[in-house]
Amino acid sequence: MNAPLRSLLREDSGARIGWDALQVISGLLTGIYLPYCALAAPEFLDGSLGLWGLLSGIGIIDIWLQSKTPFEIGGEFEHSPDHIFKHYLKRWLFPDLISNSAILLAFINPAALGALQLPRCSKVFRVISSWEHLPFFNPLVLRISRYSLGLVLLVNWISAGWLFIGLTGGSNSWIERAGLSEQSHAKQYLMAWYWSVTTLTSVGYGDITPKTTPEIIAAIAIMGMGVILFAFAIGNVIAFISQLDDGKSEYRMRQAGIRRYLELNGVAPQTLLRLRQFSDYLWEQSHGANPDDILSRLPSSIRSEIIAEMLENSVKTVPLFSQAPITLRNRLLTLLRPEFFPPGSTILNQDEPGDEIVFVTHGCARLVTDLELEGDDGYFQK
Repeated sequence: MNAPLRSLLREDSGARIGWDALQVISGLLTGIYLPYCALAAPEFLDGSLGLWGLLSGIGIIDIWLQSKTPFEIGGEFEHSPDHIFKHYLKRWLFPDLISNSAILLAFINPAALGALQLPRCSKVFRVISSWEHLPFFNPLVLRISRYSLGLVLLVNWISAGWLFIGLTGGSNSWIERAGLSEQSHAKQYLMAWYWSVTTLTSVGYGDITPKTTPEIIAAIAIMGMGVILFAFAIGNVIAFISQLDDGKSEYRMRQAGIRRYLELNGVAPQTLLRLRQFSDYLWEQSHGANPDDILSRLPSSIRSEIIAEMLENSVKTVPLFSQAPITLRNRLLTLLRPEFFPPGSTILNQDEPGDEIVFVTHGCARLVTDLELEGDDGYFQK
């Protein structure tokens, strides 16, 4: 297997990410532009068969790639070709085949092209979900993007359905009542979008109202969908905001409780200020994570690799580590533990026996004698 092909079969490679991005564009183009072509401007559908043929060809290639791409299960990648194909067969093979072979029906029934190609939109969400596991992307940004794109596609399909009701409703349709029958297809589609958004958000200006039975039924269904969608949107926005906060609200509440307890027990304001400065500094360094809790649960091989990467730049100027063999260096690094000292704090008092080796990797420290302590507010500057 040549290198470019191996790169395409790895989900974390740049080539594969670019290919998957092309699939996202293909899915969005199908979900947004195809309904417009099929309803608002049928002549565009006949004139754009080459585009849909190109997208179907790209989709067929993607089916082949998906049937060869290893998948992760139980923390390990499955590389068996038979297992990979069976896994794909159970999940997405048939929807992908249907959406990418629909071009064959375009010359018989163009409407079938539109209906059968819509499953390709699922590729948008499948790709974005797979990207959430990659270290290159922010999972929160991807989740917001996935929700936003899903909302755009849903509103677009509702608009297409409302426009279809108007185009087939005869002389009493909402298009006729709104005076849009002589307007362009783009204008009609825009007004369908306008009605869908105002109905889903329960605004309802009343300039476009349902009168016929199909319009009333559609309006009832869409208003009910809007209630669910609005509640879902509020829940997601709250979840997004709480994740963007990254636990800082909980940290502040915990610090406020500690501060109140210490104040009631007579701790001086200056000491409380130093405690707050240290707590804020520690938060900026770790964001509430305890390195010991994280690393202690890992196997020794992974733990030593992670510690070596975390501390490589910090200890490369220390001869003990930079000149030692890699295996010895990694073993020594696993014995280190990070510790933070805020500005002005003491690492070790003069008369205390030393039982540790301290490597200052960031900031600076200085030795202070008893004579220098008079009039000095602190021993250490970091």
